[in-house]
Amino acid sequence: MKEAFLIAKCFIENESDNLTKKFIGQINALEKIGYSVTFTAFHGGNLYIIKDGTREKLTQIDYNSKGFLKKLQFYWKYYEAILKYAKINFMTPNLVYARNMFYTFNSRKLLKFFNKNGVEIVMEIPTYPVKSEYKSIKNLILKIILYLQTDLGRLNAKYVDLYAVIGEKCNNYFGRNAVNISNGINVDFSPIKSNSINYKECHLLALATMCKWHGYERVIEGIAEYYKQKRNIRIIFHLVGNDGDGSLNEWALLTKKLCLEDYVVFEGFLKGNQLNKMFDLCDIAIASLGGYKKGLYYASDLKIREYCARGIPFVFSTKDESLLPIAEYIMKISNDNVPLNIEDVLNFYSKIKDNNKITEKLRTFAIENLSWETQFKKILKELESQNNKNP
Repeated sequence: MKEAFLIAKCFIENESDNLTKKFIGQINALEKIGYSVTFTAFHGGNLYIIKDGTREKLTQIDYNSKGFLKKLQFYWKYYEAILKYAKINFMTPNLVYARNMFYTFNSRKLLKFFNKNGVEIVMEIPTYPVKSEYKSIKNLILKIILYLQTDLGRLNAKYVDLYAVIGEKCNNYFGRNAVNISNGINVDFSPIKSNSINYKECHLLALATMCKWHGYERVIEGIAEYYKQKRNIRIIFHLVGNDGDGSLNEWALLTKKLCLEDYVVFEGFLKGNQLNKMFDLCDIAIASLGGYKKGLYYASDLKIREYCARGIPFVFSTKDESLLPIAEYIMKISNDNVPLNIEDVLNFYSKIKDNNKITEKLRTFAIENLSWETQFKKILKELESQNNKNP
């Protein structure tokens, strides 16, 4: 069996961490296509290597460190511990898949070790263009440091066989071959919703770790505008998830200020049957509507993938070319601070609500196009093509 090593900040036993869900999805996908997967993981202030279901502690490490210098110390120690483990165990998997690595001398040494031993290395760039996210940062010193850190990634590039790029079109990154992928999903973890219709109400769902770039104030302000007149259709907005950066409290205060407590409901973190019931209740989902706050206009939203897998139509704002085949079942709006036009949402909903095949079509599309299996097959096909060109 082929072996793969995933280098990513996976927080085991943390169900609410969205990136951990992504990494677990990647691990499961690699296993389904025939790989035995070893990966790095964090828990209880320690760094572990997980292999064949067993957990080996590498070192104690502060992964909640704040500030650039402490983050630099974290990544130095993180890559140093992995390198030590790899050398002691003469670790030579067929494939190393790493989320964009923070540059330190140790990250370069780690990649050099694998490259020297004939391991194929794929590095994921989760947001491209990378620097677009930095434009909204107000701290000039931090912004300069992040720009420099990104450019230093060029020093890692000589050891990378292929970059897997999420975002705008890209076939070359730091002079190395690149392939465009989208964020994927483990469809098995997302049961399809029931297809019930309520003609007097329309329930909107936002599922996220609530942060400012989700832009849900646009929905709340849009609902306030909608209810300035007497309406026949009742709109209820359900926000499901824990707070990420203080935004949840701000949206709660905005809801109270606009007297919308009956129409905007803060559900908290839900999972399992409670979450499934919420999807069954809701008619339309809301993806991130505040990409502009991070300078993002192209994205591959993980939550959109879950919405597709669940079979629920959704509203989104950033460009995502992978969604073009299902354009008739989704609603694209402007990527700015303009309140959501609820009348437009209801017009969109009225065109699709009687189509009882929508949930199945969205689910099938997710399985065939948005799974991590599909994305990894694309990556492996590109690697094979490179190897055939350079035998």
